[in-house]
Amino acid sequence: MWIVRSAPSSDLEIRIIQHGDWWQLDYSRNRVRVTTANELHLPAGERFKLNHSVVVATDASDILGSPDRNVRNTPPIIVQSREDFDRWLANEARPANVSLAAALRFREDGCAYCHVIRGVVNETWRVAPDLTHFASRATIAASGLPNRRGQLTGWVVHSRGVKRESAMPDNAMRPEELHAVVALLESLH
Repeated sequence: MWIVRSAPSSDLEIRIIQHGDWWQLDYSRNRVRVTTANELHLPAGERFKLNHSVVVATDASDILGSPDRNVRNTPPIIVQSREDFDRWLANEARPANVSLAAALRFREDGCAYCHVIRGVVNETWRVAPDLTHFASRATIAASGLPNRRGQLTGWVVHSRGVKRESAMPDNAMRPEELHAVVALLESLH
């Protein structure tokens, strides 16, 4: 507990919400509010609130201060220096930078019914992860599957072939549509 009390205080609050097979992550610091998914980014060595508990992350395996250790049921954890975390959070707060053609493809192929890409589609039913900066994530759908073109293409077409509990429906797309959607996802940094 000494580490938790002695760590510099932060105005960061993070809320983790599990939605079946994926996690929604809501970050709030000052006036910056960001929703992302499936990778929990934490600043090293500073005190912040995580699901209403005051904690300090020293590394990805050591999160101190949570009385119920509830942080064990989380997505992959990435602990960063304060500077790297601040850069990451600032980037996450920006809307996506995509072409009009890519935005139309995302909407026309039905992705926008479930997924948000801020700057393209801001409101959905919130039944699926926010994809605004999807290409920055190391894995696909908190599955451990590397975020690479081949795996991503397989995921878009038949996610349950990779992760049985996935709620994402199969997508029978023409090859040119599939390649356009995958190229859009790969551009979301």
